[in-house]
Amino acid sequence: MKSISLLGATGSIGQQTLDIVKDHPEEFQIAALAAGKNIEKTTEIIRAFTPKLVSVQREEDALQLAKMFPKVDFTFGAKGLVDVATYSDSTVLLNAVLGSIGLESTLAAIRQKKSNCYCEQRNTRNSGASCDGGSCEIRRAYFTCRQ
Repeated sequence: MKSISLLGATGSIGQQTLDIVKDHPEEFQIAALAAGKNIEKTTEIIRAFTPKLVSVQREEDALQLAKMFPKVDFTFGAKGLVDVATYSDSTVLLNAVLGSIGLESTLAAIRQKKSNCYCEQRNTRNSGASCDGGSCEIRRAYFTCRQ
């Protein structure tokens, strides 16, 4: 089973990834995730996937969520992205955040020799990604990452 740290969980690629994880629970689980400011969507994701670690953009949102989910660890900001990317219970980092925002966290995961997937939106139906040392694909139906 691949245990995933997902950066950008509330975005389009993040949502497609979560759909795939939901459809293939025997192969994938969400160990940690990072979301921005969409706390309503983040709350739904936490309820559905029960991650152990969640990062959001603002400290006040992390504190609010911690009250709602006392069994989940929360972090925030740029440090939170690194915390999620390097989470010890995950084996794969899927970086689906925009632009260079996730660069520092991705480099930290590479230093830990985690499998890394870098995603970008290609069009409204498909998205693509590449993994260090192999291939990674996200499609509506399936997610694979091979070293």
